[in-house]
Amino acid sequence: LMSLFAVAMKLPVTAFDAALDKHCSSMRAILYPKLTQADFELGHVVRSPEHTDWGCVTVLLADPDVSGLEVCDKDGQWTPLPALKRTSLVVNLGELLQWWTGGRWLATPHRVLARPENAGER
Repeated sequence: LMSLFAVAMKLPVTAFDAALDKHCSSMRAILYPKLTQADFELGHVVRSPEHTDWGCVTVLLADPDVSGLEVCDKDGQWTPLPALKRTSLVVNLGELLQWWTGGRWLATPHRVLARPENAGER
């Protein structure tokens, strides 16, 4: 991905190689507990509050059975990102990439809201 990002920014394909030479990657699984209809009576149920990721890039495997991922645009409007199929990937830019690009590319503000149709444990 970073080579593609470099090309998109009209940089040499190896522009990020030195920065990623001793990179640290992580992987995590998130368990969303089962919700009841009563949980939804007070309004939105936030699974993960608004945030940006601190790293360079986050790649998410979208799950159409869970959904709820939303991104915030420059005007502060939230847009749901529906997973079209189980092989869909979502790429969020992180704060480190924003810093490396001098703000040309921005970290993606996002959150996860629960939906009544996917309130089961995930």
